[in-house]
Amino acid sequence: MTDSPGERATIRIANQDDVVHHVEVEAGIAKETVVSKMVQLEAGESIDLKETLPPPSGRQRYHVTVRLNDGIPKSDSHVRDDGFNILKLTIETGVNIEWMDAT
Repeated sequence: MTDSPGERATIRIANQDDVVHHVEVEAGIAKETVVSKMVQLEAGESIDLKETLPPPSGRQRYHVTVRLNDGIPKSDSHVRDDGFNILKLTIETGVNIEWMDAT
């Protein structure tokens, strides 16, 4: 986790289901994909990816696409000019995407 807005943002994936999931994540800023990663998470496992998202340069649009077990991808975007600290992907009968600020 970063300490303040404007720093690089952590991508956290939490599997709250009671089964193993294969998760494919693509995330970036503006039109550039910065992170492209596939991971396997055991039931109840949470990880922070080593890859992070950079802070914006002015007002920028972040984007993420998540595919769970080769299913239909879920996409979301977030516009900020001061960044965020965590992109949290929670798996629990699907994928929930949260763009979390430092508190």
